Amino acid sequence: MRTPNALIGVVLGILLGWAAVALVAYAGTELYTRRAARMADVGAEALPWLLALLAASVVLGVLMSLRSIGAGVMTGAGLLMAVTGVAVQLLPIRTVIDLIKLFELPGTRPRAGVMLLDGSMLFVGVVLLWSVRAGWSPT
Repeated sequence: MRTPNALIGVVLGILLGWAAVALVAYAGTELYTRRAARMADVGAEALPWLLALLAASVVLGVLMSLRSIGAGVMTGAGLLMAVTGVAVQLLPIRTVIDLIKLFELPGTRPRAGVMLLDGSMLFVGVVLLWSVRAGWSPT
């Protein structure tokens, strides 16, 4: 009976992993550009973007902590992040640009996708996959 739950968790992990990466790319870039434009702290203007980053973390964290689907969510998010991270590092640049566009939020300005380009996503994906492999469970 755990197999259907694990499969549901993998699908949820892939979908929410995509949403988290897109949100982090958008909110992180928004925060960075606001700070860089002013060369100072942004204060209260940063609060919505920080809350968006926190919300993505909390949603994924709570789903990963559920015993029935947690390992699947970790596996799905880890696979999405690791495979995309490897692809960004190895594929030709024109293909990478198209791949990064898949992580843009609909209706928003294009973002640079720093998390994809600098290898952070690859690192996080490998850590998530290793955690599942090692049998780590938050509960």
